[in-house]
Amino acid sequence: MPQGAPVAQPGVVPLRPLTLGEILDGAITYIRRNPAATLGTAAVITAVSGVIQLLIVLATTTGLSGAFDPGQSVTADELSSLFASMGGSVGLLLSTVVSYLLSILATGLLTLMMGAAVLGMKLSLVQAWRLVAPRLPALLGLTLLVGLTLTVVFVGISAIGVVIVALSPNILTVLTLLLMLAVAATVTIWLWVRLLLAPVIVVLEKRGPIDSWRRSLALVRGGWWRTLGIQLLALLISWLIGTVVAVPFQVGASLLSSGDPDDTWFWVLITVGSVISGVVTLPFSAGVVSLIYLDRRMRTEGFDVLLQLAASTPSDADLSIYVSGRAP
Repeated sequence: MPQGAPVAQPGVVPLRPLTLGEILDGAITYIRRNPAATLGTAAVITAVSGVIQLLIVLATTTGLSGAFDPGQSVTADELSSLFASMGGSVGLLLSTVVSYLLSILATGLLTLMMGAAVLGMKLSLVQAWRLVAPRLPALLGLTLLVGLTLTVVFVGISAIGVVIVALSPNILTVLTLLLMLAVAATVTIWLWVRLLLAPVIVVLEKRGPIDSWRRSLALVRGGWWRTLGIQLLALLISWLIGTVVAVPFQVGASLLSSGDPDDTWFWVLITVGSVISGVVTLPFSAGVVSLIYLDRRMRTEGFDVLLQLAASTPSDADLSIYVSGRAP
């Protein structure tokens, strides 16, 4: 573009490589411009997840633990404690799986909304669902692929240190184990950042899990430290906001139930605080990752030029531009 020419901005961010402030501001602006869809999506997802977790927790902490009369024999008490412990573990696993699956759905919906917001478009929750539904199998497959990759890398490197210690336990091998754990954590974090953009690619570019995995590695190349810094700052902001929102409910839960974790009101208030916290932080976090993806494409592929051309012809500015303008 000619030097000094104004940069097109049909949506929440200017169509050029973005600064840190523009990424954070854009992640907030798309929520303000379309609160019904963004906050509504987060509210539905977190509420469903919270209710399921609450029911599981209540069933495993009160239902099973009350299956035996405390006045019975010691054997009954021991069995009651054992069943409650087993039920709690199963409930934790189930609630974790449910939350994870719902978070995948939320990521897809909010990514589409941010992709539209960049182009000055608004998507309703229903419209976003219709577009993201065909991508859910690929998104789930990618999530499993990335999770498996990170787990194998961390466990594989750590296992080397464990084997060394098992073969010859001494101070030197213990230090070697600590070193291997540090290496495993470092490599895992490095790979996590390189794969951070893969879910956005699955949704906006309509690629498969393996293709998106490779594409994210390529996009983040040369911008690893910047991507890490922005993501860590976004996570810190989300944590601070979530903590501020959730603390009053945690205090209220402790006061009403005297801190008794078997009290129903304790878990109800904790869940309400968690849901409200998620409504606030989930769209922001998804928006930041989506804008990091957009920034990397503009910096490495000149995608901003294509976006500016589309912005000059509003009829051409739709979500298909992320697919048609994608690199191999």
